Amino acid sequence: MRALVRLGAYLRRERRMLGAGLGFLLLATGFDVAGPVLVRVALDRYVAPGNFDPAPLFALAVLYLATLAASGLFHYLQYLRLGEVALRVILHLRRELLAKAFRLPWAAFRRRPPGELVSRILSDTEALKEFLLFALGYLVYSAVYLSGVLAAMFFLDRRLALFLVALLPLLGFVFWLYGSLLIPLYRRVRAQTAEVSAFLQDALGGLAVVRAFRLEERFLSDFRERVESLRRELSRQVVLHALLGRPLIDLIALATLAGIVAFFGTASLRGTVEVGVLYAFLTYVGRLFEPIAETVAQMAVVQHAAAASERVFAYLDEREEESGREEEGDGQSARRLPAETPFGARSAAHVRFADVWFTYDGATWALRGIDVELSPGSFVVVVGRTGSGKSTFLRLLLRLYAPTRGQIYLDGVPLAALSEEEFVRRIALVEQEPVLFAGDLAFNVRLYDARPERDVERVLRRVGLGDLLDRLPNGLFTPVGEAGSRLSSGERHLLALARALLRDPALLLLDEVTAHLDAWTEERILRVLQEERGRRTIVAVVHRLRLAEAADEILVLDEGRVVERGTHAELLARKGRYAALYATRKIEDLEEFQEGALS
Repeated sequence: MRALVRLGAYLRRERRMLGAGLGFLLLATGFDVAGPVLVRVALDRYVAPGNFDPAPLFALAVLYLATLAASGLFHYLQYLRLGEVALRVILHLRRELLAKAFRLPWAAFRRRPPGELVSRILSDTEALKEFLLFALGYLVYSAVYLSGVLAAMFFLDRRLALFLVALLPLLGFVFWLYGSLLIPLYRRVRAQTAEVSAFLQDALGGLAVVRAFRLEERFLSDFRERVESLRRELSRQVVLHALLGRPLIDLIALATLAGIVAFFGTASLRGTVEVGVLYAFLTYVGRLFEPIAETVAQMAVVQHAAAASERVFAYLDEREEESGREEEGDGQSARRLPAETPFGARSAAHVRFADVWFTYDGATWALRGIDVELSPGSFVVVVGRTGSGKSTFLRLLLRLYAPTRGQIYLDGVPLAALSEEEFVRRIALVEQEPVLFAGDLAFNVRLYDARPERDVERVLRRVGLGDLLDRLPNGLFTPVGEAGSRLSSGERHLLALARALLRDPALLLLDEVTAHLDAWTEERILRVLQEERGRRTIVAVVHRLRLAEAADEILVLDEGRVVERGTHAELLARKGRYAALYATRKIEDLEEFQEGALS
């Protein structure tokens, strides 16, 4: 529940609107409380004594209708303001969660499933929104209305008011007992619901395996056991609601009404009853218990929000970027390379790994003593078996991680010391599976870059997408579809290459971009890279070795070390690791070609 209290900091940001909403709530509550008092005056002063003077009765009727109208108006304004406060708080939270994701180290995304952040931003904040709407509506209103009703009751009849005050500890005990039993039960239900959900994801995700091994009955049996366990917990929840939830509150309300009627019945025998006071008390009690009963019924909302707030704030409290960059003000200011040059005129980068070691888990070295220098304008290919450290080599250049030991330099400047702006300006990546966003071609190439349309079109034609541009009805402004669904795999890869080249990087990184491409697209990418050789330094991690044949230098990694380096011809002549790898890949390519021909 402490996590829910942290929402107060976000509410304080909206204190003006929150103050207006609470002001409207106080006014609405005042009119709610005033209505029965006006009816009491009409009954006790005019109706009960038989004094049917039309003027004061008409005035009281008009006042009563006015209180109803004013109450409705201020409740409407209250809901508008407090609802807007809740929505703004959730908007702030969602922005902070997304901004937090952008600042988290890359390792944070390796240890959580892809949908977890989406769940934090959407599902958990939605639960908090429901809580805020409920809390700012029912809970605050209940507290304010209870105070107003008790004040009015003491004004009307002190003895009956004391009787109702005596009920408050009983109601408090019901709340405490209900909550103490509901919280552990709700946690068990939540845990078992998550278990059932995970089981379903596994079963449906591995449907082909389930069918192939004829495991349907086994999985159905396991599923029935899990669902039955969840059903038992939900049944206990239903029983708890029935015993201590709204039915018990309604029972207390009926007992209270019966006590008030009995009190006035006894008083009527002595001739001291006031019908108006009886009406006012019965009305107040009826209205008072409704928000209390609703609050009890919504305890699950509170528990859901408490769990959601714990997850949200735990995420916001995670340690931020610990990749290969140093923040300004941390002892070493971020440094800048020479000012930006015109498009197409930037100098190629000089890259140096100085005795770089890296471990993910603190136990096993992924890179060991990498000490290499990449000349400006060179085309360098990194190869190796699975697990040799190729991807780690690239991730360190991308500053997704910081070296455990050693240093990486870009043009003599530590990579970690570059400002974020400078880093983005100097380095670009073409990923293995290009990420395209909803939007048109131009947007997906620019990605908020301010380059003119002519540069976008020029770079698209340079990578071989000129024919695509010419046949599209809207050219650059043709939507690419969700995740680029309107483009072929090869076109998506070429577009990703164009996106990187538009930024005119000094260092171009490629992550196994040709691993699953057709021969034409692979040759097109190779041709572009050969054209770019000399203009920029190119580092390509590859699985298929076609790019390696054209590289200026090949780095062969094995168990995190550079075990061989040289040109394609030099390494083949040595008949070492690269030659063996090349022979293996040639056989794989031949088998792949034969399978494709047969299919």
